[in-house]
Amino acid sequence: MPAKLKTRKAGSRILSGNKGINIELGDEGGNTMTQSVLERTGDQIAETARKASKATSAVADAFEEGVEAARGVAKQGGDAAEQFMDDTTKRLQRHPVETIVATFAMGIVAGVAIGWMIRRR
Repeated sequence: MPAKLKTRKAGSRILSGNKGINIELGDEGGNTMTQSVLERTGDQIAETARKASKATSAVADAFEEGVEAARGVAKQGGDAAEQFMDDTTKRLQRHPVETIVATFAMGIVAGVAIGWMIRRR
């Protein structure tokens, strides 16, 4: 059984207050859509695309700034770790006996703490 086809009619007329010609598209039910509505819809879509493009650019710029900031922080962290290692090495060379005594004391404290935790269970 063939489907009922809707027929469309096109006409043109000048609307009051509008100096352009609007083309009306309509069907048998009397529903119409003027070309000016279609033009406004196209303009809105174009404006939305421009805004989306600007938003995409802003996100890309923010991402780049974040990556640069992360690189800077990583470099500072690496420099701080290197400085700490240099200071520690110099301190060990200047005070070898105190270093050995402090290391031995920390080992005893850690052993006592681990033993105490095992006994608590």
